[in-house]
Amino acid sequence: MRALLVLTSAFAMLLAPAPPVAAAEVDLRAENKHSVAVIIGNKSYAGRIPAVAFAHNDAAAVRRYVIEVLGYRKGNVMDLRDATKAQLEATFGTEKRPRGRLFNWVRAGRSNITVFYSGHGVPGLQDRRSYLLPTDGDPNLAEITGYPVDLLYANLAKIDAKSVTVLIDACFSGESPKGLLVRAASGITLTAKRPQGAAGLTVLTAAASDQLASWDEKAKLGLFTKHLLDALYGAADSSESGNADGSVTLVEVERYLQEEMSYAARRRFNRQQRATVLGSADHVLAVLPPEMTAKSIAVEALQESFTVKSGANVRRAPSTRAPKVAFLAKDAEIRVSGKVKGSNWFRVERGGRTLGFVFGDLLETAALAVPKSPPRPATAAGGGKTAQAVKPGQIFRDCQGCPEMVALAGGSFEMGTQAGTAAANAAAQGFAQAEQPAHRVAVPGFAIGRHEVTRAQYAAFVKASGRKARGCYVWSTADWKQERKRSWKSPGFKQGQDHPAVCVSWQDAQAYAKWLSGKTGGNYRLPSEAEWEFAARAGGAGRPWGGQVGRQCRHANGADRDYAVKFPQDTLVNNACGDGHVNSAPVGGRQANALDLYDTLGNAWEWVADCWHTSYIGAPADGGAWTSGGNCAERVLRGGSWAEGPDFLRPRLRLSQDATLRISHTGFRLARELK
Repeated sequence: MRALLVLTSAFAMLLAPAPPVAAAEVDLRAENKHSVAVIIGNKSYAGRIPAVAFAHNDAAAVRRYVIEVLGYRKGNVMDLRDATKAQLEATFGTEKRPRGRLFNWVRAGRSNITVFYSGHGVPGLQDRRSYLLPTDGDPNLAEITGYPVDLLYANLAKIDAKSVTVLIDACFSGESPKGLLVRAASGITLTAKRPQGAAGLTVLTAAASDQLASWDEKAKLGLFTKHLLDALYGAADSSESGNADGSVTLVEVERYLQEEMSYAARRRFNRQQRATVLGSADHVLAVLPPEMTAKSIAVEALQESFTVKSGANVRRAPSTRAPKVAFLAKDAEIRVSGKVKGSNWFRVERGGRTLGFVFGDLLETAALAVPKSPPRPATAAGGGKTAQAVKPGQIFRDCQGCPEMVALAGGSFEMGTQAGTAAANAAAQGFAQAEQPAHRVAVPGFAIGRHEVTRAQYAAFVKASGRKARGCYVWSTADWKQERKRSWKSPGFKQGQDHPAVCVSWQDAQAYAKWLSGKTGGNYRLPSEAEWEFAARAGGAGRPWGGQVGRQCRHANGADRDYAVKFPQDTLVNNACGDGHVNSAPVGGRQANALDLYDTLGNAWEWVADCWHTSYIGAPADGGAWTSGGNCAERVLRGGSWAEGPDFLRPRLRLSQDATLRISHTGFRLARELK
């Protein structure tokens, strides 16, 4: 199994076992003059063992960090790529001879130690110990060819160092994102014993011994690595997990990883991944100097949405010399919470928390925010056509080739899931919290697409507007992978013109709605979450097939028997039925719901207008889109897709996704104001 012991870039931060200190007292280079780092990136393995795709990337990032940020001298960094068992034993020692090369490099009482490892980890088939797998090792003979993790801890504890920090993005289940590494009866995952930490060590690991540690294809790092980076940059201290005192403690990082990394693993990969921690809760992993904390910078308060002109770096401080903490893609919408006094730098936020600073010339006033009562164009652009007035229950089109719409009378319903109910207990993968509290919503009359927007309809927009086809994330046998050559035109599988348009971002959907409004004179937009759930439930409370999963294929194109033929490794499928489609299917090919709407569940995830909020606390009760607060860089997806099993095909289920991403299972349907 892939394993990463990771400590990566943070600006002006200091590893130290001592309690928080004033930033002015911190001299990183003096503190780490004698510190020693061991950086190991094991990417290429012998035989048929799959490579660890990002191991060298991880190692290179850590090496830069310890040298350029922590001030470790280059001569004090052991940089091992594709390390063998002999190299690991020479570095860390053996059971009989614990004093390896690292022991000899440390100055007693004056050196901090940072250990980094990227590569596979496996369980011993006989002793169930957790082992790091050298590049010349055999995963089925870990007791002979591997390096025990508990031996690593024990030998590190025997070194007289000021502090020893080991961070592990690892699982030792015998699996990897590319398949099993060890022979296990019937493919049953092994459970390794959890190695016990030694006194004085601080250890963070990415996953429990029976869990899989995921990769982040977009960041080209491990999922743990990506979120650990965010935590060390200060997110763990400034988020709900921290106390914003400028010091990042072990318990703050643990809480942040539980909140963000574990959620991302469930949302993106349908997996459980929870970080484990050994060490003192108040141990300080990082100290942020005052000039790098938001409250120390003079800022004039603002509350406004902007879009990014052509891509922008988010900096920790309002200076181009400050390190990058994030990158915003072109056309991304970002919330601005303040302007730095006397400069052209803006403070931006995500999810209600400060993200960093962006130079003003890279931003422009957003035109994408969806107001609760958007202005209604009187006539159509170019042709002077006025959109037709319609009555509730009417099915209509505003033009030839326009989406077919159904006018709804509106009404009142209880949105979400009531805590403690059977529905909450059955909510897929622990997502019930995002569906609570249940609350009463009154939805005014509106029209909604009878179908998801099709490829033919989207192609007409692209031809008229000249909007470019962009790279798309595509579902493979185990994970999502980005393929720049894939787009809505070619999402990685065959589609007809009547299939739903996928590989479409939230911004793409917004642009389509704006174009269609101008073409027809109708006020088209994405539906709000409340409108979408009201329409999808169609007066009911759940799925139209209830508990009879064999009937699912009559109503929804999801992960079923036909899907499982192509994706046999996906266990979250419905083997009780098949609909003849592995990927997307023509819209309208299944049974409509009680409001005459098709494919509200399955076929393609559907964007809605709302900013992402982790619960319904404070949600609007008027049926409008929730576009204040929350995380507006991420928007809400509803309905599930061809790649989801029955647990995810529920009208109450809600997920979030970066508004800039295009994915091969994500499309949209439109709403329209009634005259």
